[in-house]
Amino acid sequence: MFATVSGNLVLPQGNVWLLLLLVGSVDVVISRGLYYLSLRKLKMSMHTIVLTLGPVVAIVWSMLLFNVFPTTQEIIGGIAILIGVVFATLNRP
Repeated sequence: MFATVSGNLVLPQGNVWLLLLLVGSVDVVISRGLYYLSLRKLKMSMHTIVLTLGPVVAIVWSMLLFNVFPTTQEIIGGIAILIGVVFATLNRP
């Protein structure tokens, strides 16, 4: 919307449309499908524990895909999340 209003809208070239379709399909179809499948398979208490790992996974993906390294604060936060998940899952019945 902002690009259109400012007159800077540029439509993607031919091959980019295929990439956008692929990425959109992977994000929406596959990730949502796995999410709803996991809702059926896992107990809700375990599902919420697994969902807390989202920020840690996002940091790892950004390191791998974009060569962006986390700050010290982000590393400490990621370690804290991992420790919390370990403590929450250790003594599960």
